[in-house]
Amino acid sequence: MNYAIPHHVSAGLGGIESDAGDCAVSVFGMETAAGQLFSIFRCAPRSTSQSTDLRHPILFGTFRNPCLVCRRRAVALERELNNRCSFPDLPPPYDKALRDVVSFVMEEFKPVGIIASGTIIRGNPDPASDLDIWVIHLEPVRQRLQKFFNGIPAEIFVNPPWVIETYFTQDQANARPISAHIMATGFVVYNSDSVVDELLQKAVRLLTEPPALTEETLIAERYRAATRFEDALDMLAKDPIAANACMSVAVMEIVRYAFLKANRFVPRDKDLLAELESLDPETAVRVRKIFSGGSWKERFALATDVADRVLEVRGFFEWNSKAERKEDPSRKKPRA
Repeated sequence: MNYAIPHHVSAGLGGIESDAGDCAVSVFGMETAAGQLFSIFRCAPRSTSQSTDLRHPILFGTFRNPCLVCRRRAVALERELNNRCSFPDLPPPYDKALRDVVSFVMEEFKPVGIIASGTIIRGNPDPASDLDIWVIHLEPVRQRLQKFFNGIPAEIFVNPPWVIETYFTQDQANARPISAHIMATGFVVYNSDSVVDELLQKAVRLLTEPPALTEETLIAERYRAATRFEDALDMLAKDPIAANACMSVAVMEIVRYAFLKANRFVPRDKDLLAELESLDPETAVRVRKIFSGGSWKERFALATDVADRVLEVRGFFEWNSKAERKEDPSRKKPRA
């Protein structure tokens, strides 16, 4: 894919002289998914031999005192970016942050799709909210990048479509459809391939289906929570503080199991208690009291009640996993 930028922008790529009189300007195109859409501007005072590579002045805001030619080129490139991408209506500083992220992605990768998600995109950000950016490309490479753009943190996840498909499968098996939720609730900034539409449609469909839980998974999660709670009880006499810490972990595992038991997806940790109120209001009241303070005896009494209500057991119980055949990797396979 190679989009041509307007003639008045592309003419003279490789070096032109500015009529502004105060700098010599060279523009060097970079190969990206949008051809020469994104470029690095090089301006240097005529009186010196030094030059400094500075990124797109409008997209990155780091270019100081650009000449007239640079300004005109920057405006044209910004217009071309808007033609190729769609952006949600965001307040500052999020609007510029998202544009900077997209510009960065276009320069670093060859995307066929860019999806922005998270509370910022949905319009209800918290002070620590970040931008979740999913980049779909056709290279056999996955990568995660954590960067600040215009002071806003961004998590960038770069994946080919077949890797995203494996995320969908794993998330359904774990009852935590993180990948599908990000794609289905996100804003499509850039889409140049039908594979992006296919992934979006699948993400929406997966959110309407129950999790793909096996009976063995349910038993294992129940056992994990029950034995964790048993460990906390064992520690109580010797080390009450450590026992309380262990009990807190056990309670969160019990709450997650409550959703699995109901054949529901497990919410994100920050939504867990709020969602529990709709699933099991009485248990939710007890869990909130556990984390609201009180003596360790009161907290353990409440936690015991929660374990009895959800797990119906407080520790070890008998169960068997399925037998798995595991070959010795050191033994050579016979030749066919």
